[in-house]
Amino acid sequence: MKKKVFSLALSVIAAFSAFNSIYGTAVNADDDFSAGLAEWESTSKEMTLDELLAISEDEHAEFIKEYGNISVHGKYIVYCGEVNYSTGAKLMVKQYGTAEIKEYRQYSASDGIVGAGGGAAKIVSVYEAVTAGTLRLSFAAGRSWENIPDDKKIIRNYIISEDFTITETEEIADVIKGDVNGDFEFNIADAVTLQKWLLGTDIELENQQAGNFYEDNRLDVFDFILMKRELVT
Repeated sequence: MKKKVFSLALSVIAAFSAFNSIYGTAVNADDDFSAGLAEWESTSKEMTLDELLAISEDEHAEFIKEYGNISVHGKYIVYCGEVNYSTGAKLMVKQYGTAEIKEYRQYSASDGIVGAGGGAAKIVSVYEAVTAGTLRLSFAAGRSWENIPDDKKIIRNYIISEDFTITETEEIADVIKGDVNGDFEFNIADAVTLQKWLLGTDIELENQQAGNFYEDNRLDVFDFILMKRELVT
């Protein structure tokens, strides 16, 4: 009886060892596969931007169809649009807020060279995040910012994290004090706009908060006086 029990125990141990060997190998193989997949996905994500960028007019159109004129890819913002260089136009980008981006790459999908040969060109412009915070961007193509109609300007708001990952948001980035006309600058044009608004003309203020120099939560002639004083100092 003891011999049978001992023999049975040996059989159980052998079976368990065989099962563990097979199962352990399967688990290790599964772990290896998961690790390999994660590494491939990581490498793939790093390569995605360059692989996605349009290098021909057809790809330019496909990119816009898929992602829109402005899209976010990790720490990059990509603008795809058309600029007619024969008219003296150029792509202009205004930014303000606590975050900042810089131009990473710009080229024409029409001929590879921005501005070469004149005429309309399908351009691709890539911007890289360099500081964290909130950011408001405005894109437009034309000869001067002042002559571009507001409905031709594309405005986007973003949050840039500490690792420079960019996320689009509906939140408004920090307001430039005095910039009541919303052109991302504080200058004499803002004083003229505020004066017209105070006189009751048919004009709207883009950023009323920006004109509240007296800090009493309302806009009046006292804010206008302080605004003019700020401009001359």
